[in-house]
Amino acid sequence: MSPKKQIWNHFTQLGIVNGFVKKRVRCNYCSYELSEAAGRCKAHLRNDCLKVQNNVLRQYFGDNFQRNNSNNVSLEPYNVENLFDHLSTIQEPQQDELKLLFAQAVFYCGLPLTFPELEPIKILFKRVYSTFELPTRRRLTGSLLDQIYTDTKTKINQCISNTEFLTLISDG
Repeated sequence: MSPKKQIWNHFTQLGIVNGFVKKRVRCNYCSYELSEAAGRCKAHLRNDCLKVQNNVLRQYFGDNFQRNNSNNVSLEPYNVENLFDHLSTIQEPQQDELKLLFAQAVFYCGLPLTFPELEPIKILFKRVYSTFELPTRRRLTGSLLDQIYTDTKTKINQCISNTEFLTLISDG
């Protein structure tokens, strides 16, 4: 049996599932659902499925197969010094500017407002810039959002007033 056909021994075919255009499958080991594509399924077994046993992986991928454990992420801080430990404090204007830039990134990228409350994000920012205080969700939805809205509105109004013709396209 070809390796492409053998992959289906490790997945249950679900067919078309509500909300999806392509056929779906479920991993027989961890019950993770993904699209019915042999390459994606193979990658799931090789890299992501933590419940599949090593003997099954060796049987499918070959006797010399070794799982790359780089996907196992530890949330424990590394024992290295912070990149900017030499900066003992950030002046208030710089702190405010950094919070505004952080808020812009959250809003423009459509990230959840709870983003700065996620433990991996807290750890990351403490490692990179230990003196930077992440804005709270309340601050994000309050003064920072208001300021970004005002700045964006001003820029758009300037663009509109500086143009002779305007075409507005809306979706939805």
